Amino acid sequence: MHVYGSLVARAFAIQVTGSYLNDQFQEMMTDLRAGKHDKMDINHHLLAGYKSIFTDENLEIAETCRKACGGAGFASSSGFTAIFADASAQLLTEGDNTVLLLASAKYLVKLITMAQKGQSLKFPFAYLTKMKDTLATKNKGLTVEECLDINVLDLGL
Repeated sequence: MHVYGSLVARAFAIQVTGSYLNDQFQEMMTDLRAGKHDKMDINHHLLAGYKSIFTDENLEIAETCRKACGGAGFASSSGFTAIFADASAQLLTEGDNTVLLLASAKYLVKLITMAQKGQSLKFPFAYLTKMKDTLATKNKGLTVEECLDINVLDLGL
């Protein structure tokens, strides 16, 4: 049973994030109809990155569940064969995951460059403007006192 708890938590995280991304996409589409294009870059980055990560996760979750059922998990009557086939196909739908991650990384490099030049960044990337402070906290939190320090926790999160 301990196997399924972490899988349910992962699936729930995917669902919640997917719901947020859907809302962001719908907002972007509304803005596009009004002639506003400012959300396209961030949505491309988020959708490309999360699609890649989530399709890998879905395949891994399906495979773990199938293996946990033993030989019965490989029978077509279990339903796992169809789930596994769908999860496998999603890896290539809308683009190879490696290419999508590279597209997402390209946007992060652009943002890091902007942050290094002192430009402010919008949520959820504002943390990139504090990278020097964040990196300075390396090896912090080694003692109980440091773990209770709100400034160390804030930079760490």
